[in-house]
Amino acid sequence: MTMPALIENHNRKVVESRLQKIYSSMNQAIQMAEKDYGSRDTWYARYTWQDGEAVQKAWLEKYIVPYLKTTGMSSITYLGQKYPAIHLADGSYLALNFSTADWIFTTCDIKKCLAQPRSKREGSCLFPFSFQPPNTWNFEPYNYGWNGSEDALKHGGRFGCYDSTTGETGGYCTKLIQYNGWKIPKDYPYRVKYR
Repeated sequence: MTMPALIENHNRKVVESRLQKIYSSMNQAIQMAEKDYGSRDTWYARYTWQDGEAVQKAWLEKYIVPYLKTTGMSSITYLGQKYPAIHLADGSYLALNFSTADWIFTTCDIKKCLAQPRSKREGSCLFPFSFQPPNTWNFEPYNYGWNGSEDALKHGGRFGCYDSTTGETGGYCTKLIQYNGWKIPKDYPYRVKYR
């Protein structure tokens, strides 16, 4: 293999590992929070950006952060709104996107990832997840409107990982990788990054 191919293969393995790890870690965190605070349907709140960053941050600090390996929190601006971001020990980041139901996970420094054009970050260094009781009782890769087929994950119109008619390409990329056993498909259209 050539050096660029080796580097790309290594990048894929790191990103696959980080995606699988955050999926597992968040679902464990939610279960641990339930032990301390009762069923998630009693403590879950769908705070949006309109409720303010401080409200979202307080919810994260109470129900999520104590159960993850973190190195701190910061404020980010994403799609014109401010959100709290959790710095994870492996160098990745987890942040809210609009509400406590919608999340973004970045496999590298979040500010570096968000500084890139949207078409170069989603599915490359930014991966969407959701946590929306009672619809999705777990922390799951974003799959709103998905019909259950692999083809829809790749070419599902608005959120299809491989193409899009609305410029929102990448919405289903996390779900596609999970669907593929937490492996990035060989024909994946983006170069993934973890630095």
